[in-house]
Amino acid sequence: MRFSPDFIDKVRDATNIVEIISQHTQLKRSGSGYTGLCPFPDHKEKTASFSVSDTKQAFYCFGCKRGGNVYTFLRHYQGLPFAEAVEMLAERANIPLPQNANDKAAAAEDERRKQFLRLNRDAAIFYHEQLNRLPSNHPVRQYIRKRGLSDATIETFMLGYAPDAWSALAEHLKHKKPLETAEGLGLVRPRKGTGFYDVFRNRLMFPIISPVGEVLGFGGRVFGNDTPKYLNSSDSPVFTKGRVFYGLNESSKYIRAEDAVVVVEGYMDFLALYQAGVRNVVATLGTALTEEHARVLKRYTRNVVVLFDGDAAGQAAAERSLPILLKAELLPRGFALPEQLDPDEYVQREGPDRLKAEISAAPDLFVSYISRLIKKFGGRSTDKVRFMEAIKPVLLQITDERLRDLYIEEISSRLGVPSEWVRKSLKGQRVEPMQPKASTQAPQSTKIPSQNNNLKVPIPNEERLLLGLALMRESYLTQLIAAKVDDLVTHPHIQELLSLVIQRYGQRPSDFDKLASILSSEFDDPSLLTQHLDPKLVGLTEEQGKQLLRDCIQKVKQRFLKSQAKAIINELKTQTDPQKLEQFVNILRDRKALEKE
Repeated sequence: MRFSPDFIDKVRDATNIVEIISQHTQLKRSGSGYTGLCPFPDHKEKTASFSVSDTKQAFYCFGCKRGGNVYTFLRHYQGLPFAEAVEMLAERANIPLPQNANDKAAAAEDERRKQFLRLNRDAAIFYHEQLNRLPSNHPVRQYIRKRGLSDATIETFMLGYAPDAWSALAEHLKHKKPLETAEGLGLVRPRKGTGFYDVFRNRLMFPIISPVGEVLGFGGRVFGNDTPKYLNSSDSPVFTKGRVFYGLNESSKYIRAEDAVVVVEGYMDFLALYQAGVRNVVATLGTALTEEHARVLKRYTRNVVVLFDGDAAGQAAAERSLPILLKAELLPRGFALPEQLDPDEYVQREGPDRLKAEISAAPDLFVSYISRLIKKFGGRSTDKVRFMEAIKPVLLQITDERLRDLYIEEISSRLGVPSEWVRKSLKGQRVEPMQPKASTQAPQSTKIPSQNNNLKVPIPNEERLLLGLALMRESYLTQLIAAKVDDLVTHPHIQELLSLVIQRYGQRPSDFDKLASILSSEFDDPSLLTQHLDPKLVGLTEEQGKQLLRDCIQKVKQRFLKSQAKAIINELKTQTDPQKLEQFVNILRDRKALEKE
């Protein structure tokens, strides 16, 4: 499902970007806008360089050069696809998603999903309050201290406690929603007679929260004789174990900032690494990595470091994940923790710096796998054939031909055979790339088109300023339009942006203040559209801005005439043309006139 431009605009207009960004960094009023420390985790600063305008509904950081509207912010900070950002903000503003008038079943299903999510949120708050009420000598409190979890970690991830009672949650929820709804979430079960009993009892609770803040389900660690040791919510319309990660709601921004993700197996492993400063981490829910997991990771990064336990089971799990990650066109690395330690134990024994160094130096998971696999076989010809039969299913998952060629060369070197022999072993067998699976629970992402914004040609400073000033004040834009300078701009991306600004302004002059925000949704990198929030420009008086604009216009004209003159000179070198010569003389005259202005 693609949202219409009108719906996208409606949701954006109903959202205050200042309120959204204030949830992630402290903003202070400064002139006509707000400033604060940049919230993006890869831009560490001590002096505020981040500007937000409630009038323009846009942001810009003159330190890391990120900018855009509220959708851009959610994409950069939380890793949200465009459609999910629209959905989240629509729900926040109580704007119904567009529905087919005849699709009552879909509307009913959507409302049912919302009821499930609200009930999960109520349960998470209940469990969290129960944990906060426990005395310091309670076994759960003692366990938390032993594992070194801080109060900040407990609050950030909303850890909780399911009381050691048969129906504490059921009693709490029965006044909110019919308990049949809670049964559908796997929170309670019906008694043989009447009433319901709790599924989670005497357990440390880990809410599993989506990147948009929805409580999807729970994991619980037992503190009695009950089994299993770790119990997850049963699958429901809002929760499937093989599709979600623990901790992604907090770690997504760090994954995007680092352009890499560390994958661990369990809740405590995740919390230990996150608290130790390895924040680009996610955890599977004690389950094997699935193709759905791989699809989720690919939305944030291609670089994956698999970090499972150092025992045989952990190594097997890492190796099972290899073909899944390769098929999704990810680039997996990994390493084995020593002495059968899990990541939590390793951090406590070796410290976070050692773990960070190991993660940074982690080899390709494929190379690690063939190193272990090759030890199982000897050096005979028959052993090499057996090795190829074992490695073939993994090699066949690699859809990136460049990567597959490198791995074939690695195998060739290890076995001491020609690379062509390895290729012949794979001849005629290929696995197609993993295709995105259609979802019935969320609309498909609206693609944000790339508009030449990745051009490597340097942008002349006067052209960059020209665009910034055009979006800063309406009077500057009208002055620029009157000068008819937009066609003289030499950089193609600035030319494209100026053309769009002038076109949209001509269609609806009353929307001038929204122009930067409106256009930001149409570009992968809209930072040039919000650069006018740089304090160096914001601090200019109107007259200073007008003079700067005049200077920029003059320089743009001079650059254009210079390039024209150069082109004509090159043409005259090969052939004398009186008409071209006259054009050259006119250009020289225009350049001299400009110098006198």
